[in-house]
Amino acid sequence: MNPPGRVTSNDRDTWPFYAFALAGSFLPYLAILPYLYLNCGLSVAEITWLTAAGNVAITLLEVPTGALADRYGRRMSLVTGMVLVMAGLGLTMILPKTFLTFLVWVIIHASGVAFVSGADQALLYDYLAATGRKEKFHAITGRYSGLGRACGFVATVAAGPLLVWGGFNLVLAVALGAQAVAFVAALRMPAMGETPARGRRRPPYREVVSQAWREMRLGRDLLFCLVFSALLLTAAGLAWEYRSLLVEVKVPAHPEAVSAVTAVLTLLFSLSMFLAGYTKRLFARDRALVSYLVMPLGIIGAALLPGPWGLAALVVYIAGGGVFNVHFRVVLNEAIRTPELRATILSTINLADRGVYTLFALGFGAAATFGFTWALAASGALLVVLYLLILAVRWVPGQRASSRGQSGGTW
Repeated sequence: MNPPGRVTSNDRDTWPFYAFALAGSFLPYLAILPYLYLNCGLSVAEITWLTAAGNVAITLLEVPTGALADRYGRRMSLVTGMVLVMAGLGLTMILPKTFLTFLVWVIIHASGVAFVSGADQALLYDYLAATGRKEKFHAITGRYSGLGRACGFVATVAAGPLLVWGGFNLVLAVALGAQAVAFVAALRMPAMGETPARGRRRPPYREVVSQAWREMRLGRDLLFCLVFSALLLTAAGLAWEYRSLLVEVKVPAHPEAVSAVTAVLTLLFSLSMFLAGYTKRLFARDRALVSYLVMPLGIIGAALLPGPWGLAALVVYIAGGGVFNVHFRVVLNEAIRTPELRATILSTINLADRGVYTLFALGFGAAATFGFTWALAASGALLVVLYLLILAVRWVPGQRASSRGQSGGTW
């Protein structure tokens, strides 16, 4: 008998999800996009405007696309997302490479990302639940996420040679081919929710959104997950964005060595997500969330500890981050009581994550002008305080009992 959460040969029907993660993450242009923009004649100010446009587009579309996925089906949402990504790549290859062309591309690409965000995780969870394998979500989503990260790393390595061999258009063409594979994989995914059950109407778009927000507002489990998820992403992203700078500070070396160590850390994060499925028994729900303090404490250690000790703290932070990221997806999905609203709720939580991280990053950026390492350590300390605060609120006697009574949703 296989241990709970262990992926076996009986899970071969999940191959479209793995193929989608691999191909959809192969976007070699992402690693060198600013360099490509500069070589096309754009100014730094124009590049900044493009980055902002993409973030604004995803922010505005996150919840609407999640509701559309719940209303018309998650597979349809994934297919639509891939069509948009491919359309943006194709237009950029054909049209003159100007600021306006890149702006259209960024907005179309962001729209595609928004359609995928939340829908893939919702489809995977509900498909496993419908086939009696919900306990395997922990293992399968870890592999799904880890494969995506690993493929993103390979794409980063391939970006330079592709640019040398064939220029910007070859980089885009390879990405387009990979997204076409992801499109086919999305078509092969199970159709969940695309056709309303017999005797049931398809709810209006506004009703989907209002019901999802009502469930989050009344369900304390989901409110807790929303806040905790936002802090988790902030902790996960803060040191991750500056990992190469931390490597340089802790172990001064040639740029090639810094790049190599940073690449190894990236692979370590992918591996930790891939193997997270074997850690489920280490976590007892709720109170084991204290272990998530490894991440902000790792940030503090990476900032303040000298030399190799600081680098070791960074390794612990990255390895723990991959495991906790996967585990919390299980906590989050199990807190959703109405499966028909899953994509909308996940998209709303993604929106909260993005907002909190943006505000925190802006604050860190301002503080870093007075000292990078001390600003990073102070940020980690603030995250520790916030973690403990929301966990203390979570553990107020009787609160969990009341949350069970309020979080159940009906369609």
